[in-house]
Amino acid sequence: YYFNTPAYENSEGRGGIGDFGEGQNFGYTLTWYNTLSFHKTFKDKHDVRALVGTEIVKGLGRGVSGSSNNYFSFDRNFWQISSGLSTTPYGSSYEYAFAKYSPIIGKLDYTYNNKYLLSGSFRRDGSSNAFGPNNKYGNFVSASAGWRLTEESFLRDKISWLNDLNLRVGYGILGNDNTVDFGFVTSYVFDPYSAGYPLDGSNTSYLPGLRHNAIGNPDVKWEQSATTDVGLDATLFNNSVNIVL
Repeated sequence: YYFNTPAYENSEGRGGIGDFGEGQNFGYTLTWYNTLSFHKTFKDKHDVRALVGTEIVKGLGRGVSGSSNNYFSFDRNFWQISSGLSTTPYGSSYEYAFAKYSPIIGKLDYTYNNKYLLSGSFRRDGSSNAFGPNNKYGNFVSASAGWRLTEESFLRDKISWLNDLNLRVGYGILGNDNTVDFGFVTSYVFDPYSAGYPLDGSNTSYLPGLRHNAIGNPDVKWEQSATTDVGLDATLFNNSVNIVL
């Protein structure tokens, strides 16, 4: 809360009317994440790691506020909205809620003889406030492969200062839901000015009417971007120098 008192006083002990406002809000965000992992090596050459899971992020909040002015006394005991003599005290409230779902998260890694590496992942994400029923969920995949050249016979133990050399390539699709909330919904608002109309035929009394606030796009969907990565990783001089290209 706040109380803005005047900076000076007049002969009657008042130098202004005073402004008081008060608000309160609450909110929470809940994250629920579950995974199941698996790891096993077959015949000393085939190393398999797998992970599956789900994730939910939910949020809810609400707030209220009010203000008034024209206070006869600025004493602390009168710091309430109802103590103000304003003919137009102000009040407002708001509420928000959102939910983001990842019903399926999966990842699989495979290594053969510590030389050839394969990896793939998949996730299905949903956003409650960003997209409509037609495109609420998006599917996102990635894949990568690696080749540890230092495990090959033509390089193994051939160069004393080269500890590890790995060639890698990867491709993935990322999703973005950072857009206007409820952009898929066509909404209306009461507007006494641009949408008001004198139903009684006079020009002195206007009743508020409805107007478009936003025109929804039911086909709005996840923004996607694809990335490709090709690189080389090297470890040199008894693991004291790392190079990433």
